[in-house]
Amino acid sequence: MKYGDFSSLVQLGVGLHLGTAVLQLYREFGLQPLIRTLERIKALTGELKKNKEEIIAKSDQLHADFEIFKIEFFKEFRKYVLINLAFAVALLICLIVISIAAESELHPGAAVILVAISILPASISLGVLWFDTSRRLTPLKERADKLEQEAIRASAGGVG
Repeated sequence: MKYGDFSSLVQLGVGLHLGTAVLQLYREFGLQPLIRTLERIKALTGELKKNKEEIIAKSDQLHADFEIFKIEFFKEFRKYVLINLAFAVALLICLIVISIAAESELHPGAAVILVAISILPASISLGVLWFDTSRRLTPLKERADKLEQEAIRASAGGVG
């Protein structure tokens, strides 16, 4: 086994770690259902016939909680970007070493380490951030769905 055998793997690792920007897709796909629900609630508040002040107060509180969530999400996201950037730099250094010593023999332990740092950190950070964010977003989404149903009933003049 030679260093040169691992250059493609390490290049993949650099791409994975620099690709942390893909985590921004969570903002597009994970947050959009809640954003759309909040927009529908806001649109319904002008039509409310019952419990208008109560529903508006709940909506305002939900918006405030969502803004806090977004701030926390950005802080977490920034932390993972920095961690993955550090791994990307380390992998770039590995690529330089690999290109210089392409024909040198590689110890099996070093091969395992190269594989691990090329794939694991980016995969783990993506999974952890996605899972944790989804877990924290679920209660907000449930509250928004419940409030939307309440606003629909109140705008129709039913029991809210």
